Amino acid sequence: MWSCWKHSQSTVCTLAPAYLLPQWVVLFQRYKKLYMSSCYLYNFSSYCLFSIIFSAKFMVRLASFSLLGVSAGLLSFTITAHAAITTTNCPLQGADFPPLLNASAAFLRLLDDYTSSENTSFGLLNMSANAVSINIFTAHDNESLFQYHSTPAFIQDGAYGVTQVNADTIYRLGSVSKLFTVYTFLIEAGDMAFNTPITKYVPELKTAVVQNATDEVSWDDITIGELASHMAGIGRDSTFGDISPDGLPLTEFGFPATPASDIPTCGATPDQAPCSRAEFFERFKQRHPVYATSTTPIYSNAAFQILSYALESITNKTFESMISEDMFDALSMSSTSLSTPNISLGVIPNDPATSWWSIDTGDEAAAGGIYSSSNDLAKAGRAILTSQLLPPPLTRRWLKPASHTSALTNSVGHPWEIIRLQYPPRIIDLYTKEGDLGQYAANFVLSPDHNFGFSVLAAGESSVDAANTLAELVVQSFMPAVEAASRAEAASAFSGTYTSSKMNSTITISTDDTGRPGLGVTQWISNGTNFFDAYGMLQGATADQTVSVRLYPNGLNAGNTGKITFRAVLELFPAIVDGGLANEACVTWTGVDGIVVGNVAIDDFLFVIDEETGSAVSVEPRVLRVVLERSMMRRGGNLAGYS
Repeated sequence: MWSCWKHSQSTVCTLAPAYLLPQWVVLFQRYKKLYMSSCYLYNFSSYCLFSIIFSAKFMVRLASFSLLGVSAGLLSFTITAHAAITTTNCPLQGADFPPLLNASAAFLRLLDDYTSSENTSFGLLNMSANAVSINIFTAHDNESLFQYHSTPAFIQDGAYGVTQVNADTIYRLGSVSKLFTVYTFLIEAGDMAFNTPITKYVPELKTAVVQNATDEVSWDDITIGELASHMAGIGRDSTFGDISPDGLPLTEFGFPATPASDIPTCGATPDQAPCSRAEFFERFKQRHPVYATSTTPIYSNAAFQILSYALESITNKTFESMISEDMFDALSMSSTSLSTPNISLGVIPNDPATSWWSIDTGDEAAAGGIYSSSNDLAKAGRAILTSQLLPPPLTRRWLKPASHTSALTNSVGHPWEIIRLQYPPRIIDLYTKEGDLGQYAANFVLSPDHNFGFSVLAAGESSVDAANTLAELVVQSFMPAVEAASRAEAASAFSGTYTSSKMNSTITISTDDTGRPGLGVTQWISNGTNFFDAYGMLQGATADQTVSVRLYPNGLNAGNTGKITFRAVLELFPAIVDGGLANEACVTWTGVDGIVVGNVAIDDFLFVIDEETGSAVSVEPRVLRVVLERSMMRRGGNLAGYS
């Protein structure tokens, strides 16, 4: 049972039996100053749970101790609390600064080094065996930041397609097509239907017979959103990938003879015609389920073919007409199509059939059949980042994970493959989609934090290796430059001292060079009072702790008024890092908007931006009801304590 006692304005509770309470009180009193300041730091205003793990917010590592001898042996366990001290900021998830940039020179140097050796720390890069197009772009500039196109000798001398690769050269995208399918779905129908069972819109699945969960898919349990995020738990393909028609000696490998009726006659090999809708469902409804829905991501091409059928039912339009009108025409993506383009516009390794240039994927084009160029992919990336075709709230929901994977640095979206990069103390999420089909490979990458993206397209005998290696090169060479450029632009736009002509109030903002995230507040005087000291008192700071204030853009602006808002994260350093269940957790998000005075939060900041220069002219820490005018431009840092 819980045992509790009062301490100051807080109630401290423990799971210890009542007769052990005095011993716990002794320990608590010994560390109460440090412990309670930690409680205040995380804004648990009414109580602190003192012990399931004896809180772990101690500056010392407590010796292991046991709760033994509880009557009838009802409770016997050993608890060890670990703690550490940190002066590292815990930023909010998202952008550090409003967006940026130029980093092409560093990338070119790396590319020159790697192409000469064909060996990189990221993988093989055989430029003589693959045509390559790289296009790096930012959201608000129609001209690409950087382009690179490589035309190997076998393309220059080839019998088909282009002899010189450029930004308008057409490749096949493979599974990057899935991204365009979901984009089209969102344009046409939004995400309101994501929780709707797929059987509402696809009659073939409504009539599927389900006798038991191990043998048949329960289609009524599968939603549109699960199909769009690989969470439906269904098979990868209907017939594609089935090796029974390939002529392999399967019985020699230990397989039984395959009944003739089970061997697919459509869509399984390049020689077969794509399956019709009826043939697709006839076979796919016989596939066993792979996993229970929403258990774990299970990659499925068939899911996106079914998704396209659902969209046709919702809109009463063909999928090809929707994706062409909503995306390709709307964005002037003249080199992008579902159907095979003129061969003279494409890069063709070997011949059209061997390379898969001419292979018709039929209705499975929604999963992997689209053709496009690096210029067109840049147009699509800009449109996504700027919400050109979707309402901004819908874009923000789309650019979020749907599920984790078994890797800490990877998540899955609709149908994003999300990569989490660590730039301590920041986490940067890249929203990516990879694809390959035949001798073609593609990588499409967006960084919403920076309004930046890129594509890598490759065609050749090792196109997948080339595309993946080059994508990694772009990330490793450009992302540090993007981060640095964002900081430099923020320094120009926001750094300086802001003062009031009516009272003794001052704020100094810096983008110091210590690697700390966001805009740093290095000085804060409110009507003659050091506001750092005032906040420290509110939070129960110890004598050796200082206040850190970092500002982060919250994505809100008032249209053309030049007004944008930031939220501050206020931290006490040195801080005690939790050594318990959330070891070293970064949980400042739980404290945002936590201290309110007269209906306004202490962490709410409003900047006014000059539209011509893009620089701040004033800041209003709104809880103080005063506007401070920018009076001095400053770059870099002048830190007092931690900022």
